[in-house]
Amino acid sequence: MQPRSRGPAWVEVWVEQLDPRVGEDFGWLRLESATVTPGPALAPGADPTEVLWSGQITVPEAATGGWPYRVVVAEYEEYMVDDGMPYQQPSTRKDRRQVFVDTAGSRCRRRTTDPNDGRR
Repeated sequence: MQPRSRGPAWVEVWVEQLDPRVGEDFGWLRLESATVTPGPALAPGADPTEVLWSGQITVPEAATGGWPYRVVVAEYEEYMVDDGMPYQQPSTRKDRRQVFVDTAGSRCRRRTTDPNDGRR
């Protein structure tokens, strides 16, 4: 998980993998072996004022175990909260709340060594 600040917004990106034994409602688990690397590179023609996060995500092939995985993108906003002395200016403490979350799924399967078994 890599947060990146852009103004008052924070963006976090991580990878989850489905454990089909649990089901799609509760079976999505964070894939700790995935590497999320924020980067400055933008897609060709992208407007940098409209991009909150860009980077590279690497999922080790052995980690997927043939189960589906997805990328989760969450956006948070920062706001000032009361510190030890409420209503005393200036407040010095910040907190954040989630304002957006979305997923980009993958039904990719690990390629098997036997090309005749029909699975991917």
